[in-house]
Amino acid sequence: MGGSSGGSSAGQISYPAYMETKHTAWLDEIDTLITAVSNPFTGATAYDPDADLAANTAQVAVFNDVVVALDPNSDWSSFWTIAQTKLETDVFSDTLIAAKVAAYTATILARYTQDILPIFQRGMQTVRAVMTSAFTIGEALLTADAQRDVDKFEADLKRDNEKIKNTLISTSTDSMLASLAQEVTANQNLAATTIEANRIKIVAKHEENETNIVIEEKEELWDFELYAFGGNMLAAISGAASVTSGKKVSTGQSVLGGAMSGAAMGAQLGSVVPGIGTAVGAVGGAILGGLGGLL
Repeated sequence: MGGSSGGSSAGQISYPAYMETKHTAWLDEIDTLITAVSNPFTGATAYDPDADLAANTAQVAVFNDVVVALDPNSDWSSFWTIAQTKLETDVFSDTLIAAKVAAYTATILARYTQDILPIFQRGMQTVRAVMTSAFTIGEALLTADAQRDVDKFEADLKRDNEKIKNTLISTSTDSMLASLAQEVTANQNLAATTIEANRIKIVAKHEENETNIVIEEKEELWDFELYAFGGNMLAAISGAASVTSGKKVSTGQSVLGGAMSGAAMGAQLGSVVPGIGTAVGAVGGAILGGLGGLL
């Protein structure tokens, strides 16, 4: 029958035609897959961290340059000069001082010519002393007094400016030194952050490459894994309906195989021995064959 299986007299194993047909078809398909499948490891390379490592090195080099360039004495002196030059140029310049002195002088002269001198002259006129030396001396004294007021203003302005300027220079120098310290800290933090970020990136890219290879490998093997289920199904029948010559089979296989062989022999015996029916002979042969298989 087309659905039977068993062994030939030469010890060869045969299976039902539908299984052999499917087996042949699948073998051909698997052969096609094997020849067509690509190697997922071909062209696969590890993530190249050179660019990230170069970025780390460059950032550390920047930080190194900043640290090496630090010179407290020179930096303090340079910052002081920078602050002094800036303040003397933009805030306390001689031009600005001269302008303030000129403005104050104009105010003093206006008060002198409009108020003080006229009052003095009227007083001298009252006592008829305009043409005397006292008038000339008095007028000179008033002029000198006005000039002393201007000179005092200029001296006080320069003195006060110098005090303020030195205070501002010191404050500005401290601010610039603090900014330098912040720059050093910022470069240190940036270098540390860059290195850590690139370290995470290198690890992540390495894992990404490995995961991609695993996924590609699984993708290439997917069809083969599906055929494995079918192959197991096809192979399952061999344990129940096939006997291989010269090989010891499991107890279950021996019992079933012996029973089927005994049934065949019993049926043949029943057909040739008078008084024993074919069916009875088959049943008895199956029992005897099964017992023999257990032994």
